[in-house]
Amino acid sequence: MAATKYTYSISQDFPNHKEDSARLTREIQQSSIATALDYINTSGDDCDIWFKDALSAGDKTTLDGIVATHSGEPLPATASPVTIAGARFDSDGKQVIVPTPAPSGSYTWYTSQGDVLDPLARGEGQLARVTFAAAETGVKTVELVFSEAVYIHDGEINWRGIEDFDGTDHFSVYVKFGQSDDLTPNPGAGNCNISAPFIIPANGDGDYDIDLDTACPIPSSQGQWIVSEKTEVITPYVEGQTMGKYDQRIVLMTGYTPPNMYLVRNLSMGSPRGIFEIDAYMVEWISKHWKLGMEVDKVKSPTNPVEMSGIIMLFRWHATTDDNP
Repeated sequence: MAATKYTYSISQDFPNHKEDSARLTREIQQSSIATALDYINTSGDDCDIWFKDALSAGDKTTLDGIVATHSGEPLPATASPVTIAGARFDSDGKQVIVPTPAPSGSYTWYTSQGDVLDPLARGEGQLARVTFAAAETGVKTVELVFSEAVYIHDGEINWRGIEDFDGTDHFSVYVKFGQSDDLTPNPGAGNCNISAPFIIPANGDGDYDIDLDTACPIPSSQGQWIVSEKTEVITPYVEGQTMGKYDQRIVLMTGYTPPNMYLVRNLSMGSPRGIFEIDAYMVEWISKHWKLGMEVDKVKSPTNPVEMSGIIMLFRWHATTDDNP
């Protein structure tokens, strides 16, 4: 076998005076020509079509016909199929797509209670409920804690005894931060320094050691630490580093408690429906070191006992009461 070249004039043999090698290759390969195509090369007006061996008379006639009808137009771009890891498909083979803000691998959790931390009992802690006796007014709060980081999504606030509420009564939902005070002096060998009220990372040459397992993360886009939203592991931030999927920058503070971060602020309770539904698209990350608080400012003096309670929809990494097998 000897490679054989067949030369055609682009300006005279091709009908549109142009040639597209990718299209011509496909046309030849899909034809009845028995001899394998080697490659196509163009130079100036010449289009050289190389085959692994000489063509038979019939195959040469077929090749002449392909050239005579070749449009010279580029082949349309072919999109590569996109495969999503872990995707689900229906019985027809169509991919099932469900838009959700839930972090991958988390569980949906509806509750009206926080967690008990010791011994661990998820969903059996403080009840999201505030009560007022007849004629009682003032501000009351209730605070929930969780045994792990959670993501708050939707919820509902309802109040009973609606005839004893009006537009002067308000409720709020907030996050309460803590301090990072578990510090031990370790001059010249610690993992941090203090620039009050901030705790600054040190590379083993600081004056203090901070217990990062008990430290309370405070969100800050300029923070010098990073917390993993999934594991709550805290590490120093290095300028320019690539952040992980669940990482966010934070600060650590000692001797100072930041003000509450409000998710709902002074919402009127004058609605005759006695209910407020929260339907949000995004989620709010809540650290296990924070408290989720409900606050009611009761101004109107109630004739009878009244109460306010809440239902929370959240996402969390564990959905069992405890971690026992």
